[in-house]
Amino acid sequence: KFSGNFKCKNFDLTALNTLKSIAILPTELQNIISNINITKGITDIDFEARNNNLNSVLNLNNIDFTYAIKEGEKQEIVNVPIKLINGQVVLKNNTINLKKMNCLIDEMPILFFGKVNNIYKNPKYNIYINSKLVQNVFTKYWNAYNIYPIKVVGDIVSTITVSGDKNHTHINSNTKMEENSSIYYMGATIGDALNPITLSIDADIHKQETIKLGIYKFFAYKQT
Repeated sequence: KFSGNFKCKNFDLTALNTLKSIAILPTELQNIISNINITKGITDIDFEARNNNLNSVLNLNNIDFTYAIKEGEKQEIVNVPIKLINGQVVLKNNTINLKKMNCLIDEMPILFFGKVNNIYKNPKYNIYINSKLVQNVFTKYWNAYNIYPIKVVGDIVSTITVSGDKNHTHINSNTKMEENSSIYYMGATIGDALNPITLSIDADIHKQETIKLGIYKFFAYKQT
């Protein structure tokens, strides 16, 4: 067992890039961290350890990093620029709380918050994500590497709740599209030129890479 404290003012977060090769976390979490490369960020660090339990509160502002993804048939590595505008990470024992994380994925605004429990053995997560879809992001990081493009037009806001563990992920999403907005993919277009609509999807993704689509709803609201 270990106990102690670590404090540092104006810590340069780019120093954490050197720790990615140290396997101290569960494989799934370690794989995610290994894809992150911090390019800019300063914060105050205050860690407290008691009987092997870590506790800390990190206030994060203006953090720039990239996240490596694989795209296309050749599985090309693409580094997506992400800016964390502000947010707070609270680590308490074996739970991470993500509080009001505002960021930009390239040009696309994202708000997310949630919790990851049991982070050292079998992490279980429950994350809320809200975003306004931006065509240029799909053009750069999907359409450039895939045969079937995604095209989004108009004012489209998507809200997604993601929960589960390493064996199973449950996704519940609601996408609100204003009038004259649309999403195009594989020859199909969803949208309405005259009325706002909401597209709701409830799905389960299993470790065996199977997807079960439980509920699919399409609502159109006529303007009065």
